[in-house]
Amino acid sequence: MEYVQQVTGRVQAAKLGDARVLYDALEAHRRELMGQRGFLSMRISRASEPGGDILVSVETRWRNEGALTAYASGARNAEAILREYVELLVADSISERRMEALDSEAEPQAQAEFNRIFMSAAVPLVIFGIGLGVIYALSRIYLEIGNEAATVVAIIVALGILLIAWYFAANEKAPTWQMAAVGTFAVAALLGGAVAAQVREGPERENGHVVEPTPGPGPGPGELVVEMDDNVFLFNGEENPTIEVGANVPVTIRLVNVGAALHNMQIANPEFTSGICETGGDNPCSDPSQISGGEEGAIEFTLPPGTYDYRCDFHTAEMTGTLQVVEGGPTGGEEPPPGEPGGEQPGGPGGEEPGTPGELTVEMDDNVFVLNGEENPEIRVPADTDVTIQLVNIGDALHNMHIANPDYEATICETGGRDPCSDPEQILGGEEGVIEFNLPAGEYDYRCDFHTVEMAGTLIVE
Repeated sequence: MEYVQQVTGRVQAAKLGDARVLYDALEAHRRELMGQRGFLSMRISRASEPGGDILVSVETRWRNEGALTAYASGARNAEAILREYVELLVADSISERRMEALDSEAEPQAQAEFNRIFMSAAVPLVIFGIGLGVIYALSRIYLEIGNEAATVVAIIVALGILLIAWYFAANEKAPTWQMAAVGTFAVAALLGGAVAAQVREGPERENGHVVEPTPGPGPGPGELVVEMDDNVFLFNGEENPTIEVGANVPVTIRLVNVGAALHNMQIANPEFTSGICETGGDNPCSDPSQISGGEEGAIEFTLPPGTYDYRCDFHTAEMTGTLQVVEGGPTGGEEPPPGEPGGEQPGGPGGEEPGTPGELTVEMDDNVFVLNGEENPEIRVPADTDVTIQLVNIGDALHNMHIANPDYEATICETGGRDPCSDPEQILGGEEGVIEFNLPAGEYDYRCDFHTVEMAGTLIVE
């Protein structure tokens, strides 16, 4: 038994172009319900009505009557959302009803059909997997024990399989415990042999003596080589390692793209200033800035002592690590005095006073804010200063930016209202807008009013 609430409303034909905000709000509400106790599903449907109106129907299904009652009586439900946009609807067209849905007889039949198809595909796959496991385990054992012993073991294994098969074929009523015992012994023997062979591989041997591996040279004043695979940096066999180089000396890292995807390397100096770096820009960037699969590039830099981050701009979550620049490090060098190239400039990074006002550009995708490649970032701006943020909607959905001052005064902000709001307050896909504000020091929230759950972050005014 399922418990159903159906809420309907009719969108006026003259306001169909403005109804997108209502549909987006309902879609966001569907995602909000995913973690609610007792919720099963939500379906949104639209149907044409005589005269050009659109009938919007929202059906939510619940596991029990208590869950439905709690939802329907709450402050945030489908009916409440329709009433938020009542100006788009035909007057008095909102209706709500509740139903009980009986289990259909088709469901057990569908489940049986699914099980039949699943088993017909799963059983061969399981057998195939077991076969691969046996082949791998035996191959590790054969490689370890040598050619002559491997031949003897292979004959014993083959004879054992034939004898076991003959026994169970000749004894159809053999107890289940015998089959289980044989299977357990075979699995244990294969696993134990494979593990023992793997452990014994260890160091190479030559004429019965252990040959210790020759350690490779560490980073020197010449060239380091870093491989870029899909999607990880590799250096001396380590994934996304901490790379140590000397301070205030030219360093070159040769980049080899051994994967198929597009990669690059950007070093934060002291932060990542762009989504995709440019060769010769403010931050050390690979040359070229987009290295295709199978191709090579290089990154050259001279940095003062410190800890820096590096990343691939196309895979910022997976391909990232730390660059440790130290005095007298593996590539040598000394720290120059302040004011010299590579030295610390007065007044903070770049010789500018901290908090210099300027214009930021924030992209709005479906459905996330993006600044310098970071999603829903913490944005820092100066206090008591006129700030302009350029907003670029690179997605398809409708977006805006709304800053709480000190809270969200309205569900959908208005340009020129109490809260800082984008201009326009509804930015279509492919279009641009701005948000301008002057705020005292403090911590504020920002969001897209049409995707309040996914598109939200923090604004630090200092």
